[in-house]
Amino acid sequence: MFRLKIMLFLGAGASKAVDIGDLYDITNRVIAKLSSSGYGGLIQHIIDTLYYSGSFEKREIDIEVIFSVLNSRVNHENTMKHLGPYAIYMNQLTSNNKASPYERTLMDHNELKNIRLIVEEEIIASCLGYDQKKAFRYYNELFRCAMDIRSSIDHQLLFHNIVTTNYDLVIESCSRQNSNIPSGTGFIEDQLRKEYVLPLDNLILGYGSPNLSVKYLKLHGSINWWIRDGDKRIVQRNERNPATTLMGETYSERLLIYPIYEKYISLDPYYSLHYYFRKLLYQHTDYVVIGYSFRDQSINNAFADALRANPSSRMIVVNNDMDSINKRVDSIYSDKAEKKITKIDIAFGDGRLYERLIETLS
Repeated sequence: MFRLKIMLFLGAGASKAVDIGDLYDITNRVIAKLSSSGYGGLIQHIIDTLYYSGSFEKREIDIEVIFSVLNSRVNHENTMKHLGPYAIYMNQLTSNNKASPYERTLMDHNELKNIRLIVEEEIIASCLGYDQKKAFRYYNELFRCAMDIRSSIDHQLLFHNIVTTNYDLVIESCSRQNSNIPSGTGFIEDQLRKEYVLPLDNLILGYGSPNLSVKYLKLHGSINWWIRDGDKRIVQRNERNPATTLMGETYSERLLIYPIYEKYISLDPYYSLHYYFRKLLYQHTDYVVIGYSFRDQSINNAFADALRANPSSRMIVVNNDMDSINKRVDSIYSDKAEKKITKIDIAFGDGRLYERLIETLS
């Protein structure tokens, strides 16, 4: 019998099911705070401009989208170079047009830092305020479902790896209650500094059998991931104060706000995380995708490439907002790849989901 190996991919909808606000919810709270700090007009100008471009629906203009614009405003010339000749060409064509008051004065790095801190505080507060009882129940049921459809060859759980775009610590918490839920994020102890770091070279070069250690891959960072200033390594720390130091080290940036529409994917740490994600895709036959919105082009491309390359691969999309999902899936995947996609229009946590998953994967 063919050996199944299934990846579990979790998007914002999975976190929303346990009462963590999705980016839309967080965005509304962030906008209210930014407005009270004097940035309301600027944020509304960005939202209106993007909306009237026809490329976004209002609900899609969340804080990741807004922050991509803000970050580009601060690093305007750099952004043009990253985007390539066409962006430079279009920028030159439109540079003589009458700019709005908000475009005449570009922000500086301090303003961007202030906005970033406001955004981070809202994300952290939302991530920490989840319903633990719901989380334990939903994930216990999900992994019990996985045990019911285990491989007849090796009797291992089918969800060998979990990949997520979420920032929260729900899986880490649930795994402490249920040993069948993998939570190994690949961090190892830095003996010199006595803290845990994520060695990106392990992901690229395969030192130390990374497939055994990185069971839970967080593509966009986490509320407890920091960039160590001295060597730019990712460090796992639970402190909320960015000025906190240990042995003279400083940690001024949390790896938290992912610039979803920019080419940061070509730079570390995002490059290594996404490289490993693609590697995992080719090591699995099936992808159970729960609550993902299909807005991240680099992730969409990775899924599409894996579905095309592996004749036996397939994707099961679990989402109760299938109208918007259908539009995106249709625009992303070829007819051939789309035939390998099964859609389950049920929210994560709904008791009917597990029976449908067993039926689909068995």
